[in-house]
Amino acid sequence: MRGLIRKIKKSRLLGMSGSSFPVWLKWKKVKGSKAKIKYVVCNGAEGELKTQKDYYILKHYPKDVIFGIKLALETVGAKTGFLYLNKKYYRKLKPKLIKLTHHLPIELFEKPEGYLNGEETVICNIIETKAKEPRVKPPLPAEAGVFGKPTLINNLETFYWVSKIAKNQYNYERFYSIAGKVKQKGVYKLPFDFTIRDILTITGNRPWFDFFVQVGGGASGEILLPNELDRPITSLGSIIVY
Repeated sequence: MRGLIRKIKKSRLLGMSGSSFPVWLKWKKVKGSKAKIKYVVCNGAEGELKTQKDYYILKHYPKDVIFGIKLALETVGAKTGFLYLNKKYYRKLKPKLIKLTHHLPIELFEKPEGYLNGEETVICNIIETKAKEPRVKPPLPAEAGVFGKPTLINNLETFYWVSKIAKNQYNYERFYSIAGKVKQKGVYKLPFDFTIRDILTITGNRPWFDFFVQVGGGASGEILLPNELDRPITSLGSIIVY
């Protein structure tokens, strides 16, 4: 699709893995490379504890995710894509995903157990069947990723939103996974700039007891007290109430 990177830039879409890096910059970097071989990786590792937004998206909107990957391949000039999935998600959704990707140059890849195996340079090594360990950066994957070639790596949710941007259906929203001591656990689609307090209140999950929250995942997320919730989430869209 012509002009897609420009549309992504205009949308102000940020990476959904926690880095909040402008998506268009990474796409522009890979597209601008003169390398003859490039790759695209959709990261659905989702290794953070009590976080299931990527599973929710892939279960309910698989066609949108696949379309987003297809658009990435066409836009940056890559011939092969990898859909890298959490082991549980891979085994539950594999039959459906095979049907959706059988005619496309997209390979399904099962993530090995281990929290570290969701880090982008570790993913590159795993695809290459090398040691499951991170690489020294720079170079970044956009410069030298899978097999040393320019590689576009984005979170699974990012590809979903790219598909919406391409169809002019993006409304500056994102998915939030809510877990812990709440009444309405689940995944919700809400505005990007909602505060943590807004999210808990609107979803009926604001506690009326002494509590604290962990934002960004159960393994590496930030701990916040009730008086620190009047700010939007700038990392992974996960809220856990304790």
